[in-house]
Formats: sequence, structure tokens, C-alpha cells
Amino acid sequence: MRWLIRNLKIRAKLYLLAGLMLVGMLAVGVLSLLMIGRMNDETAEISDVWLNGVNESRMMNTIIADFCLNELRYVTATSDEKREASSANMAQLQSEMDALLLDYEKTLMEGTDRTSLEQAKKEWGNYLEIHSHLLRLGQQGRFYEARSVLDEEGKPAYDILSATFQEMTDASTMNAEQAKLSSERVYQYMICIMAVLIVALAVIGILLAMAVTRGVQAPVAEIERAAIEMAKGNL
Repeated sequence: MRWLIRNLKIRAKLYLLAGLMLVGMLAVGVLSLLMIGRMNDETAEISDVWLNGVNESRMMNTIIADFCLNELRYVTATSDEKREASSANMAQLQSEMDALLLDYEKTLMEGTDRTSLEQAKKEWGNYLEIHSHLLRLGQQGRFYEARSVLDEEGKPAYDILSATFQEMTDASTMNAEQAKLSSERVYQYMICIMAVLIVALAVIGILLAMAVTRGVQAPVAEIERAAIEMAKGNL
């Protein structure tokens, strides 16, 4: 290899040096784009999936609390107007909960553990059955019995459902942290690879520059020696 470089013309050596530096810069650029794309994917996973899951599961917990509060208002209302308002609020909250559960399921990535989500859907279904029973008693004017159902069945069901939503929040938070750590590892790996490439390019550049310099110095030295000999009359 050294013999081959030594026997190249100066122009060819300069072209070789410039070409290798260009290839090196292209390699660094391509690698940077790939790593930036990977980091962008990790960031998107954090913001679009896991943080969104955290927000939605927290909203579910808020909705179920409001739902339970409106049930209490329903069975303790002192007028039909207040009772109808509570009933309308519960219908709206139920629609919002169903929509959130659907949206949460859509954000889950393939291969993600769905145990908490399936448990939440099951517990929400159980809670709605109790709610339907409560409404039927209210429609029959049996508000004392409805209040008993709320206390004896609704409250335990609410606690279980709220705990399930909290598990979903904790799971999404943990996955967001893992995605963050993965992004940080990609960044550190990118820095290491870039450093290695830069050092390698610098070493190759120095070696080629030395080879080119020697290639220039050798002919100049021969010309100088020939000039000296000619000055001495040695043709």
C-alpha cells in the first residue's frame, strides 16, 4: 500500500487525499442523519405514545371521580331539575370515558402489555352495571335504596377502577422513562461513533498528507542534487 502511494503522481495523491476526506465527511453526515432519525423516533414515542397515555389515564381518573360525584348528587337531589342535570352530566362523562378508552387503546404500540387496559375496560363495564341499577332505582323513586347501592357497591367498584387507572398511569410513566433512557443511549452511541470517525479521518488525513509531502520532497531533493552536481561540472 505504501509503495503504491509512493509511486503515485502528486496530483493523484492530492486527489486521493481530497477523495478520502470527502468520503469521510459523507459518512459522518449519513451517520448523523441516521442517528438523528433514531432519536426523533424515540422522542416521538415518548411524546405521542407514553406521555399521551399518562395524560389520558389521568383524565380517566378525573372523569370517574366526577361520575361518582354526580351519582351522589343524583340520589340526593332535592328537585327533578337537579336530578336531570346530574343525569345529563353522567351521560356526557360516560361518552368521554368510552372515547378515552378507545383513544388509549389506539396509542398502545404493538407488543405493549394490555393487561391494565383490559382490566380497566372490564371494571368500567362492572361499574356501569351498578350505575344502571342505581338509575333504575332512582326512576322508581327508591332513592334510599339507590344511595345504599352507591355506598355498598358503587364505592368499592370506584376504588378498584381508580386504582386500575393509576396502574395505567404508572405503566405509561415507566415506559416513557425507558424510552428516554433509550434515546440517551442512542445519543451517547452517536457521540462515540462520531468521535471515532473524526479521529480516524484525522489520522488518515495526516498520513496521506505526510505521504504527499514526502512525494513532493523527494523529486525536489533530486533536482537540488542534480543542480549541485551540474554546478560542480558533473554533467
